[in-house]
Amino acid sequence: MPIQGCTQKIQKMNYNTLYQNWRHTINAMPHYSKTTAYTQVEEFRELVQQGEGIVSFLEEKLQKNDGLDFVLAIAIVQIKKWDSNKFPATDMTELRKLVLAQLESERKQEKKKN
Repeated sequence: MPIQGCTQKIQKMNYNTLYQNWRHTINAMPHYSKTTAYTQVEEFRELVQQGEGIVSFLEEKLQKNDGLDFVLAIAIVQIKKWDSNKFPATDMTELRKLVLAQLESERKQEKKKN
């Protein structure tokens, strides 16, 4: 296996560990009507601190939309430093859709450049 492939595999394992830690923490929390509570935990901040490299991993989780994974849309907005006013956090289903659409739009723009 090439070194790059090993590095990517290790990164994905690290991302998965961080993700699982976050899921474990939020699953142990009381159910909140405001999802911002799930973004205030240290494990969420650790996901965001990974930067651009974790975005595709988070996007995969967001596409599957398992449980509270829709909250990961907020992580992507923070990592990408997008204007959060363009992504209404009051409707998390809509936020999820908007973030996925923006990521797809960026991919298409990148392909046009190349």
